[in-house]
Amino acid sequence: MRMIHAIGGCLAIVLVSACTSNGETTATGTRGMRPLSEVAASLSLDIRPTGFPEDRILSDKDGHTFYVMADRDYYRFRGDQRSLRGGVVRVAGAELFLPTAMVAAMRRDLASVRKPPEPKPRPSVVVKPPPEIPLTPVLPLTHVTVVLDAGHGGKDPGAVHGGVREKDVNLAVTRRVTHMLRAAGATVIPTRTQDSYPSLDARAELANARRADLFLSIHANAASRRSAQGVLALFRADGARGRRSGTLARAIVEGIVSRTQAQNRRAQVDQRGLRVLRKTRMPAVLIEIGFLTNASERRRLTQSAYQDRIARGIVDGVLNWAAAHRATARR
Repeated sequence: MRMIHAIGGCLAIVLVSACTSNGETTATGTRGMRPLSEVAASLSLDIRPTGFPEDRILSDKDGHTFYVMADRDYYRFRGDQRSLRGGVVRVAGAELFLPTAMVAAMRRDLASVRKPPEPKPRPSVVVKPPPEIPLTPVLPLTHVTVVLDAGHGGKDPGAVHGGVREKDVNLAVTRRVTHMLRAAGATVIPTRTQDSYPSLDARAELANARRADLFLSIHANAASRRSAQGVLALFRADGARGRRSGTLARAIVEGIVSRTQAQNRRAQVDQRGLRVLRKTRMPAVLIEIGFLTNASERRRLTQSAYQDRIARGIVDGVLNWAAAHRATARR
């Protein structure tokens, strides 16, 4: 049980946090860090929730936004990633704690875009100002359209091992990725939302017809060697699109491995001419999230919490790829 008392004008959380001599709040593992609520107040920012329980959006009245994530040593300012080496964002109770170096960087970002108020002439007639229009924060994947494909489905179960059908695992993870990408601002178009079987050509044609920015197909793997395990992603190496697909595939594999600690089998060039990769016109990646033929990995792939971590890893990869792509486009 946690009890909160006001002591000498400073907020103290018994057994969890205390007040330091310079007024900064500290908590277990958060010494030298500042709580998000205090940072928001000092920078005149509003705190808004996202689709992720441990992420927050900070925004001011002019529409300048920060996207802060737990366990990350960076944040996003107006959609661009700001990487630091001064520690990571921590969670203590219901509060996020930010490293002081991150707070200082955020203050500099705001100073670079906020203009000092200009002196106003004294009007001879009092004019009532128009009502303020609320501004919507710019999320990191705003204006990005993703076609998300849950592999197999309907008459095609995919790999089946230990009573687990690949098509069911694919759909469960895809639903989570859909929710998370939309929370990050993306427009997501699923190829299927239930146990149905769109043809491979129909999946590629949907992505092309909707002029999607990305195509992601989610699958589970299988091998004759039962010890095989890990995460990989396949992409087609064809010119500029192939280079962007390869970068996206590597970012997604690294994101999943970071979230799950699964074996990294890396991004690989598609040698089989997979139709959904061959017939799509945008950067496209087929993700193999684990091996159903490996008993321990199969068990994890059916667990809701593990599926959530896989989905977060995929979204991490897309976010990092999109941020890098925006930075390259500006050069």
